[in-house]
Amino acid sequence: MTTWRLFAPAKINRFLRVGAPDSTGYHPVVTALQTLRWFDELEIRRLDAGGPCAWTLSCDDPALDVDRSTVARALEALAATGRLRGSWRIHLKKRIPAGSGLGGGSSDAAVLLLGLNRIAALGLSHGELVQIADGIGKDVPFFLYGGRALAGGYGERIRVLPDPPGEGVYLVLMPSRTSSTAQMYRVLDAARAEAPPLPDLDALARVGASFRELWRMAANDFAPLLSKTFPAYQELRDRAAAAGLFPSQWTGTGSAFWIQVKPGVKSVILEDLGAAAQALGLRVYRCLTLSRAAWTRLRARPCS
Repeated sequence: MTTWRLFAPAKINRFLRVGAPDSTGYHPVVTALQTLRWFDELEIRRLDAGGPCAWTLSCDDPALDVDRSTVARALEALAATGRLRGSWRIHLKKRIPAGSGLGGGSSDAAVLLLGLNRIAALGLSHGELVQIADGIGKDVPFFLYGGRALAGGYGERIRVLPDPPGEGVYLVLMPSRTSSTAQMYRVLDAARAEAPPLPDLDALARVGASFRELWRMAANDFAPLLSKTFPAYQELRDRAAAAGLFPSQWTGTGSAFWIQVKPGVKSVILEDLGAAAQALGLRVYRCLTLSRAAWTRLRARPCS
């Protein structure tokens, strides 16, 4: 019996601008995203091919309520199409910290949609998958593409960007505390009198001067709030900038923080920065960027 292993990558927000909430309370955004070589894994086994759709879902992280997870919602959405049949066993191996802004839950859901559409030959079009993904969560559509992309609207308007040549390197720092996305949006609304206008998504997608400046400066509208919530990061940010490591920023609504590592940086500088971060109680991860082409090759493969 074949078991399929699916790889769900993390992401960072290279920049994130947030508009005013609409009448439903949702906020439009314009953001640039980049996938990383840091993966959750899903193992899928089909127990039988016929009969009504049924599944058992498990996870190696006891803190995750897997039956209320994005993976469960993705399964329910596929079952609702009437195309997914048979009995399935799915096990999630969590490696991307929850509540970090690294997109693990959204990635898990998107990769499951892609994987089961292929494994079970569901025949869902890309447009249908995007529509299903948008109903699960606002970051989920991006992970149907991976690599480097812009997202606008409420996360569902994706503009794929060319992958930069070679692999980029980021240090990702994680505190023991997590960040609540809903709470951060409430705090943002309370903290500002009005939201600035958002940059034009299609203009940015031409990768002109405006895009390059936003990419270089790595602005995040949540940064002033997160600086107060996680003050230890400012010391590390200053230390990184003094060592020539720029830019650095929170990803999404936190709590993970990234620092870009440029080519030629001496290993002793990274070691010193990592030791300083660990002394402040932060976990340190060194991550390579994941191109769209590389991730497409990794999406799903039989492992037994």
